[in-house]
Amino acid sequence: MTAPFPAIAGTDAVYQEAALLKDHFGGDLVTAYPFKKPRALIPRQWFGRDLARDAERIRQQYDCIHLYGARFLNFPFLKTVGLPVVYTVSAALGIGLGKRPRWLTYVVSADPGIVDTVRKSWNIGASHILPGIAPPAKNYGPPPGQPPFIITCASGPWTRRQLQTKGFVLLLETVKKLPDVRLQLIWRGLYDRELRQLIRRRRASDRVSVISGDVNVSRYIADGHAAVLLAENRGLVKSYPHSLIKALQVGRPVILNDQIIMSDFVRTHRCGVVVKSWSTAALCEAIKELRDNYSEFRQPDMDMARCFSTKRFLAEHEKVYTQFGSTDRFNGET
Repeated sequence: MTAPFPAIAGTDAVYQEAALLKDHFGGDLVTAYPFKKPRALIPRQWFGRDLARDAERIRQQYDCIHLYGARFLNFPFLKTVGLPVVYTVSAALGIGLGKRPRWLTYVVSADPGIVDTVRKSWNIGASHILPGIAPPAKNYGPPPGQPPFIITCASGPWTRRQLQTKGFVLLLETVKKLPDVRLQLIWRGLYDRELRQLIRRRRASDRVSVISGDVNVSRYIADGHAAVLLAENRGLVKSYPHSLIKALQVGRPVILNDQIIMSDFVRTHRCGVVVKSWSTAALCEAIKELRDNYSEFRQPDMDMARCFSTKRFLAEHEKVYTQFGSTDRFNGET
């Protein structure tokens, strides 16, 4: 992993995905991140220094390294370790690819644009693999029948700046303009004090509830009408955020903006609304559109359980892993 372990175990979508692979195929789940808490502007040379020092043992014990990163970055420690590298780009490829690093063997992404670019620019293998998420253990009924209209955001910031760039400030300002709308925030344990200050300053305490800890996200989303997630640029959240997939699995439509790759899927299958611009006016318009046409958006034209099944996710990764060793004894350093 290229991010620190989450402050609350089990609350980060990328770590959940990696753990699913580890539990099925074996291996170890470690992070190359050099600190326990997120920081800004860390030199790439600092990542994976412990792994580089342990390169000989890693080469003897493992068949390949499976690295997860929000963006593609050329990490020097991977050249030192000297194993084939499967790189899952979970959010955005980045600007200006340049030459393919010699250590890079294969790329996985839920974004078909990333897969096409990698194949054409670097002439290496790449697979388009959507996330796999087990469906909820119980069937949830219809949403509440009476106002208020409840929207849930089950994501959190890694840095203080992401309070702005992941749309939390925008959500608070928008909710203040819509008296019949309530916002649930499922928080991951970082910047909790700063969030509550933002809520108090905007006098939105009667419109916003904050749920902290390792909670049943599906249940909280099902208690409302829709899930929402925003990103100012494509590198901030996963191409297909788990919280939005979980919303679709429990029959709740989603609200997102076009900087999230899943927006194309949402448009195609009419399972939510895409915000037209980064403004309170546009977000208000999107919420009203969803609320006023709610029954239409609750009837997507695809089986969400099948589309995002863990069985498919694991089978597609097995096809990748068999290129580097037997999956009967596969050990991937994820």
